[in-house]
Amino acid sequence: MSKKLACYTSQTRTASQQKYFYVLLALIVVRLCQMTLPVFATTAELKSLIRLDPDVVPQSYSINLTIDPRTDSFSGVVKINLKLKNKGKRIVLHANHLSFDKVNVQSGSSSQNPEITTISNDGTIALDLINSVGPGPVTLDFSYHAPLATGLEGLYKTVDHNNPAVFTQFEAIGARRAFPCFDEPGFKATFDVTLNVPKGNSAIANTLEISKSPSAAEFVSHHFATTKPLPTYLIAFAVGDFDVVEAKPIPQSDLRKYPIPLRGIAMRGNGEDLKIALDYTSKLVLAEEKYFGIAYPFDKLDIIAVPDFGAGGMENAGAITYDEAIVFLDEDSTLKRRRDFLSIHAHEISHHWFGNLASPRWWDDLWLNESFASFMEVKFAAMIEPEWRFDTDILANAHEAMVLDRASSVRQVHEPVDNVDGISAAFDAITYQKGAVLLSMVEQQLGEQGFQNFVHSFLANHAFGTMDTPDFLKALSNQPSGDKAASILGSFIYAPGIPLVKFEASGDSLQLTQSRFGVGAAQGKWQIPVCISGSNTNASECLVFGTTVKLIQGSQWQSGEVFPVDNFPRYYLFDISPDRWKKTIDATTTMPRNQALAVAINLDLAFFDGRVGLDVYLAGIEKIAKHPDWEVAGFPLSRMDSLAAESASCPAIALLMQSKIKEIYGPRLKRIGLDRKLEGHDVETWLLELQREHLVDAFAAGPPDDLFHKQLAARGQALSKDPEEQLDDSDFARADVVGASLIAASIDGGTQFLETALARFKNTDDLHERSQWLNAIAASKAPNSSSIIEAMLLSKDLRNQEVQEMLFARAAIPAFREATWDMIERNSVALLARLDGDLEVSLIQIAGGFATQALAQRVVTTITPLLGKLRGGSVQLQQTLEAIHDNTKFLNRLETAAQCHKSSE
Repeated sequence: MSKKLACYTSQTRTASQQKYFYVLLALIVVRLCQMTLPVFATTAELKSLIRLDPDVVPQSYSINLTIDPRTDSFSGVVKINLKLKNKGKRIVLHANHLSFDKVNVQSGSSSQNPEITTISNDGTIALDLINSVGPGPVTLDFSYHAPLATGLEGLYKTVDHNNPAVFTQFEAIGARRAFPCFDEPGFKATFDVTLNVPKGNSAIANTLEISKSPSAAEFVSHHFATTKPLPTYLIAFAVGDFDVVEAKPIPQSDLRKYPIPLRGIAMRGNGEDLKIALDYTSKLVLAEEKYFGIAYPFDKLDIIAVPDFGAGGMENAGAITYDEAIVFLDEDSTLKRRRDFLSIHAHEISHHWFGNLASPRWWDDLWLNESFASFMEVKFAAMIEPEWRFDTDILANAHEAMVLDRASSVRQVHEPVDNVDGISAAFDAITYQKGAVLLSMVEQQLGEQGFQNFVHSFLANHAFGTMDTPDFLKALSNQPSGDKAASILGSFIYAPGIPLVKFEASGDSLQLTQSRFGVGAAQGKWQIPVCISGSNTNASECLVFGTTVKLIQGSQWQSGEVFPVDNFPRYYLFDISPDRWKKTIDATTTMPRNQALAVAINLDLAFFDGRVGLDVYLAGIEKIAKHPDWEVAGFPLSRMDSLAAESASCPAIALLMQSKIKEIYGPRLKRIGLDRKLEGHDVETWLLELQREHLVDAFAAGPPDDLFHKQLAARGQALSKDPEEQLDDSDFARADVVGASLIAASIDGGTQFLETALARFKNTDDLHERSQWLNAIAASKAPNSSSIIEAMLLSKDLRNQEVQEMLFARAAIPAFREATWDMIERNSVALLARLDGDLEVSLIQIAGGFATQALAQRVVTTITPLLGKLRGGSVQLQQTLEAIHDNTKFLNRLETAAQCHKSSE
């Protein structure tokens, strides 16, 4: 699953700067079976987690659902065929929000109606029998009805311009809200699905439709082929008035002598918007088949665009669901949007091998799914579009994991999951982005071909079964050079934090030691692959550095200057003393992209942690910004941009950063120009577009008298005047400049522009345009802006995902943080209802960029009474409070440094 993270770190500021990360940061609200318990549980109850009996094994499901999107409920008849290994009187499984009309347990010729007991508020129920059943086959028959979910988890309803539709999001534990099941990833079974839907509606499931027949009351029954063995979280349904676009089938390959049917599914009238996404799909599937050495494992592939979706994408077998804004592309879409789409699409398709073909045995093994998909997305996107500079993405994304991983409250990559909070917490940047870097380090040990051979054999051995971490490490250790690779990987996945490597040269020897970055100087526990070079030679020394002190002899260390020379993604930092930073930074201008980016990341985190001062940082970023590749040169801009926004809490540093942005990056933007046409297939021209989009974000909220800000605001005003104007195809601003132009115009435009933006937002159904207008509304400084935004949050004008986006966008602006938290305090009950399911815990994440202890205390006061309603809430609150504490220390330190810096000039 690719999660669209609508929050920000200390580095991000406006919603236009938000990235798509492959994360789900402790989301999913606990709801209980309607039959017995109150909807919300206590915090203590949320900690409970009952693992299902491994000796009660589902073999197959028959699911018959009646779904009418015009209503707010559905009904179902479900049969589960079990194999019991032992005799017993209790069968435990999952059902949440389901009201049972009839339940029957059949064993041989014996039939009985069990007593149903809710035994855990994660939706775990027990069927208690009078007579024992098993060992052997047992059949469970259920007849039930249930509400369609109002959030974005389970089987939920959304309305797109008066056109209702029903979609699913079952990962992690949402399937139990749609049908009774054994809702753990390790239980794989086959599924026979029938969907009874109103005549004229389409019905989509994981497999090909094999027949349909009329049923009562103007309904049609759609029958689908039996699935391959799957866990419940990969099952998917969609019902509605759709455009169903029959694309050219994925052609046969050397591994598969038959074509794969390919379709695009979108709300009525939007099918044409899927053309570009469908064109890329066959290329990706063929590339991934060839790499994995295993044919695409399912009978068809649907690309489903969902108008209200909490994730970037979800890898449901044969029926991938996506946020509309990601897959709706046209010839005017910017390179950034296309790159985002291709990465996420490659990620979800990769899951059809790692995750769908071989599935995790339990949630602590989720990293095998998501780390691989995050690693493979870069590999396959680069295969399809080699000139789009994907090669730095793994390391750039790892920076986001490092920001989280420096905290003392962070989890391991492989973290034991023994409570409900742990399931939600497993979906984070540590699992996705840190894990991807670790796999890159493994590939470096095995070599690309050796790694590919290993992946093929591992998947072949676990096809249509399950996998866990010990399986993986054992199989890895059996490969050539695998012992070393397994040792490296194991040391990282079982230990939290970032290794910090310190090197000290003396005479002709170099001494290496390691500790954990950010939490003190405790001895590290990692096996770290390190490549370094001395300043007197072009030769490098590569080694795996363990927990003991390492001494390396050689004349190249005599100068005392040592540089990291890894030109591949790595997950550790070098402890560079302040007096050595200048020479290290000076060397970056001639370093390859990944090596130079690693130094830039090292400097950024050392600056945030207080290991280097403001003067060293400013001198460093001036050098880094001169690197010939924008992936490196532009890296410091996000940190500087966020600090430039801190005028309310830290005016000295804000003024300093505003001037430095103008001094360092202004000439670049001037050379490109705001109106230069950057189109076509010339890669250098396209990369200029990508660079310009990054740059204008930094200038959009700049000082009112800044020339670029004024020019952007003028374009934004022009864009707002024509109600028929399409933002990505406008005469007033290039597509990559539009978002920043609207924000600049909103900042300057007062109430008049705010009212215009609100009207334009309401009058478009294009999710990308809606997001651009929403970000502009969030940036407004009009006197009535907060009251208008509060009314929007409580109205039907916003879709559920947009409620979350608006809150984050507003809270990301320092001047509006307190007002945003006021809104949350006043409206927490209503907002929780809007954010039901996958998005609810985001109410805590909104505070992650706050930077005062007064606001931290307000967060505690507001959230503590709500913790019983938030699965993962206690974990997220701890992490958020630690982030606020660190942000506060950072800004206080910089305020003092900036004043001293100013006085010394």
